[in-house]
Amino acid sequence: MTQYVVDTSRIRRELGYAEQVPFDEALRRTIEWERANPPEKIDRQQFDYAKDQSYAAQMPRKVINT
Repeated sequence: MTQYVVDTSRIRRELGYAEQVPFDEALRRTIEWERANPPEKIDRQQFDYAKDQSYAAQMPRKVINT
């Protein structure tokens, strides 16, 4: 399973960026919107999860410091 870490420290430091909505609230709103607006049609042929997992397993894991 792929996991992502959101780190805004660099954009904060270099550009003075600040989120207008706290992360937890933004995530809640996004999930709420996605649930309220599902796609009309899903073509399951577009998805090959086994292949995706195979590619992901081959990718090197590295930490990017911001």
